Amino acid sequence: MAFRSRIHYLGPDTFDDPRLRQIPFPQLITQLRADRCPPVWSRMEFANRGSEGTRLPERPAGYYRRFHLEARGTGGTLRLVLGRQQEVYITGDKYHTWRQIIGLPQTSVAW
Repeated sequence: MAFRSRIHYLGPDTFDDPRLRQIPFPQLITQLRADRCPPVWSRMEFANRGSEGTRLPERPAGYYRRFHLEARGTGGTLRLVLGRQQEVYITGDKYHTWRQIIGLPQTSVAW
């Protein structure tokens, strides 16, 4: 599947969404893969059905995990999805468009 955009971590267009500028992504990804999700966020398996928007590449059930990057109950639309092979995808409009973040340091933590 072709993505509308891929962004290179620390590249010139890394995070034009102001909600993302203050997030320390390498540390955050390591924490999330180790199941240390901040308590105000939620984590769950990502079904990847495309019912709410665009689909990610097809993978077996349980391959992706989804994280809401804003406090529960705020109606926020910012989501992060991690794949088992170190893939990182972000959406700021609740699944309608995706951006793949490439060039992040790899982590040895896996689930």
